[in-house]
Amino acid sequence: MTPRKKYWILSTLLNFLGLPLTVTAVTLLSLMALSHIPDVQFPVLVDSLVLLPGIALACAAAFWYGYKASLPDTFLSRYMPFIAPILYILAIRIALGFLMQGYFWEEDISIEVLSITAIAFAPHFMLAMFMAMAMESFEGIPFILIALHALFLLLFALGAWKRGCLATRGNQRAIHVLAPIAALVVIILGYQLYEWKAYHLSDEQKAAGGDSLPPYEEDSVAYDTYMPFRKESQLTALRQKPAIQFKRDYPRLDGATAFFPVYAAAAQAIYLEPEEEKDKVARFMAIRFSRTPGAYENLISGVADLIFALAPSEEQKKHAVDNNLTLTLTPIAREAFVFLVNAQNPVKDLRLDEIRAIYSGKINKWSKVGGTNEKIIPFQRPKNSGSQTILLQEVMRGEPVRKPMRETVVEEMVGMLYRVAGYYNLTNAIGYSFRYYAQTMRPTPGIRLLSIDGVAPTPENIRARRYPLTVDVYMVTARPLSGNAQKLHDWFLSPEGQQLIEDVGYVPIPMESRFPMKNLTP
Repeated sequence: MTPRKKYWILSTLLNFLGLPLTVTAVTLLSLMALSHIPDVQFPVLVDSLVLLPGIALACAAAFWYGYKASLPDTFLSRYMPFIAPILYILAIRIALGFLMQGYFWEEDISIEVLSITAIAFAPHFMLAMFMAMAMESFEGIPFILIALHALFLLLFALGAWKRGCLATRGNQRAIHVLAPIAALVVIILGYQLYEWKAYHLSDEQKAAGGDSLPPYEEDSVAYDTYMPFRKESQLTALRQKPAIQFKRDYPRLDGATAFFPVYAAAAQAIYLEPEEEKDKVARFMAIRFSRTPGAYENLISGVADLIFALAPSEEQKKHAVDNNLTLTLTPIAREAFVFLVNAQNPVKDLRLDEIRAIYSGKINKWSKVGGTNEKIIPFQRPKNSGSQTILLQEVMRGEPVRKPMRETVVEEMVGMLYRVAGYYNLTNAIGYSFRYYAQTMRPTPGIRLLSIDGVAPTPENIRARRYPLTVDVYMVTARPLSGNAQKLHDWFLSPEGQQLIEDVGYVPIPMESRFPMKNLTP
């Protein structure tokens, strides 16, 4: 083995493994020693000072290596093993930046990105965690590590200088190699900064005064408001004793947030209290509230017999097909998919093609649709949620939806209402929901429901389908129903069931349209 090859192997191992692992090991030993000192709390341990002994030892090793090693006489041969970890860390930072829309780290970081980070930074990972906790900044992890390796490089060069071997040949060639790399890194990081600004609210917008509304309660509040079999429940009562009632073999129900008050009200009237304790548990467990994605998952997995939701997304259809199941959709009610704006927004009506242009990114200012010269901030829901599926199927109709800003993807439907009403005091937002949810289930001050193509989402317009975004709510099954489940299914289509739907606040299905079903077969 030639001296140059031996130097390269030893130097690469030193930089990629030896130095970071030295800092990590000494830091761990320091933490273990401090943990045995009485009255020392964890926040004191995770402090930048605990890193100093390891960093000092690693720097001493880099200096000693520069002073003692057999050094190549050209710049790239000597210093590339020390520069390579810096380029590697930058490459990982850039790759993860593209995955995270300009961010390296987010509070809601996915397990996939975390795994990639852990594997990519391997020996550096524990060191990076220590440094990030000490500095309270995960976003700065790559640049902290780059600074550390630059320090090792400096100490190595200092050792070579102390030895009298600092001068190298091939410096001009090194500039020709490293300068384009540095320029490319600057360009890419600049682009990621641009992307971050494009898909996140600016600090100036956030500094406008914070949320103008108090923190909203999550949709889980529906458990307290609409959960059946409780005295404090606010469920709608049936006008008369129902034609069917069960004391056992309760059909297992699940569904969308906005339709929970309907199927919960039916269960409260039809699911009688059983005598045996095991049946009491079964009755309680028969009513679930998992939102649209969870409801479809429970139906396909066999946890639910019958769900109440909007039509499935393409992914949910594929999931059923992959499990050799047939989704049967029976219309049970009509509802309006509505668009919301802040009450201070002068816009009261939009054409459907204008909404499509807003959510595709072709229209970005309210002035283009009769409003002020403010930038439009369109909120969205996560994929496979009922409202996001309707946006894609009924509004976008195959046209790609714009890439949302990270802060404008709202997990829960109630969050959409509050965000449009006054997120960071912004009055230029637009969002979407359903008429019943926005007006009855979770009325929120500060929002206005838009009319579409000049038609308002009133019950009369929904019943006659004059409102352009009238949608059906379905009872969905995936397997043959048991006796009681089939009875409940048919009851919802009867005059009693449809009367309950209307009393709750939905528009019932007209008699002539009650029985058509859609089968989505494998």
